[in-house]
Amino acid sequence: MKRHWIAFIWFFALLVCWAELASAAEEISPSGYVDASITYNPVDKWQGRVGFDIYAWISNAQVNFGINRWYQLPDFWTDPNPWSVVPDNLAVRLRTKGALWSGGPQLSATLGDFNMLGPVYMAGKWGANKIRGLQLQEIPLPGNAQSALYWGWEAAPEVPIAQAKTAFGYGFSASIPDFHGLSLKVYAAFRNGKVMVVQPQIIAPDGATAEFTHVNPSGYGAEQLHIYTYEAFAFGASRFWDYAFIDPDGHVIDYWPQENLTKPPLPRKGVTPYAYIVAGHGSKATWMKQHLQPYKGDMTKTVQLVNMDAALEPYHAAVGATEFSYKVGGVNLSGQVGRYIVVDPRQDTPRSVADFQIVKGETSLSVLGSDIATKPLSLALEYRNIASGFTPWARSTDTDPSSSSYNRIEAQRGQRGWNFTAKTTAFPANPVDVGLNYDTYTKGDKSYQSYTLSLGTRYAGYDLSNVISPGSVTFAISRSLELGMPVITKFVPKYEVKFGSGSTVSTLSLDSTWTIGGFQGIELDASHQVAADSAGKTVVTASYKSPNGWELKTGWSSDDAAARDERYFKLYYKVSL
Repeated sequence: MKRHWIAFIWFFALLVCWAELASAAEEISPSGYVDASITYNPVDKWQGRVGFDIYAWISNAQVNFGINRWYQLPDFWTDPNPWSVVPDNLAVRLRTKGALWSGGPQLSATLGDFNMLGPVYMAGKWGANKIRGLQLQEIPLPGNAQSALYWGWEAAPEVPIAQAKTAFGYGFSASIPDFHGLSLKVYAAFRNGKVMVVQPQIIAPDGATAEFTHVNPSGYGAEQLHIYTYEAFAFGASRFWDYAFIDPDGHVIDYWPQENLTKPPLPRKGVTPYAYIVAGHGSKATWMKQHLQPYKGDMTKTVQLVNMDAALEPYHAAVGATEFSYKVGGVNLSGQVGRYIVVDPRQDTPRSVADFQIVKGETSLSVLGSDIATKPLSLALEYRNIASGFTPWARSTDTDPSSSSYNRIEAQRGQRGWNFTAKTTAFPANPVDVGLNYDTYTKGDKSYQSYTLSLGTRYAGYDLSNVISPGSVTFAISRSLELGMPVITKFVPKYEVKFGSGSTVSTLSLDSTWTIGGFQGIELDASHQVAADSAGKTVVTASYKSPNGWELKTGWSSDDAAARDERYFKLYYKVSL
């Protein structure tokens, strides 16, 4: 407990010192931010987060220190134990800019923590893309091209590499903005480490077995089962994990379930008589509850540890990608190609290769005439071939197109096919936006085809749209209304009905902005959806950002299944230093 208060005191003392140094010496310039949030939803209950990222420029060098600290408490208001404020995403780095030798080129260098080079389909997974080492950027190449490279250790090695300092990686990137019309970006990343050819196991007193994900890991990972030996370093307990303490003879002498974890960080070796600590998250914690917790304190039953001395063997992986664009004639060509290579000694065929290729051509044609179309006809044809095995270790696995970390390659793994789109705006007297999308691909031994025809226009102040696709037709109408009320600055009702095979779904929604006294820009949205085969669903959300930077969001849904996403409360604040 005291260590965390000391950390906070040290942090604020550091801010004061930087402020004093900045006032005393113009060459030192502190900057950064502190942010905090409190959230609630019926699934996760109350949670809080406090984070900061502080850096200071000293001449041509930047010292950066960042950390996020989380309250992970089932009851945020009644049990705010300070010890449970655990560090996460610790980042310390020194950045410099200048020449490495007299008269040399100006480079940007980072020593410490940084992210891998590459797009989301290579390096978009938070945590897994973190390297601790040396990075050089803005390395000049002939012309106006630049490159970058890095070398270091993976901060939180992804499975299957064992979490140890032997897990190291390196990579590079190069960018050619314009070479006779060709724009080119190249990325490559390599990882080397050790894997357990034979996975260590635990056999519970009732005979149930489970494999350990890591032995003495340096970090945490979802849905994993860890074992820490007597020689392991000290670490803090997480409220999302269960812990079982095993003595040298295999008895379960203590058990800490995550539901009522109130004890301090796990002690260092030599303090208690345990020889091993078993830690589980998610389904692994459930397994521990079922097969280890019932035997706590039972000195007649023991667990067995199998293959604990299994040898580690070398593991290697490499991923590379090239992104390009080029205009030839009136056609804009663009594309991406990539390759992922793995050498895994656990497999019958240790070396495996997976590729992907995406090539797209776009053009615009004035073939309809200005009396028919107000815009040229835009055409695009794309070919994709994405191997199902293209799974780089640090890729984003987000397949939600609306997300900033969306990985299109991940969403279409295993597909080989074509996509065609065409769009224009027709009828100048009353413009109508027309769009067509046709997609066909194979995945495994199956073939898939789909199309979408969309129409949109504005008539007498109403926005009208129609979308036709296989098995469904959607109509929507909306209008922005001026109510003549100063309290309501935006009021847009919308009605949408979707006819599908065997069901009809209608949705009435409202998008509005309110001003109540000095509270300006309150966003209030509501919707009510009715389906033929289910009960209606109502969703209401509201958000407000105050002039001092506070952000408040709240929402409610009548659908219990949407508890985490739509029934929530969030208060957020960020201060720039």
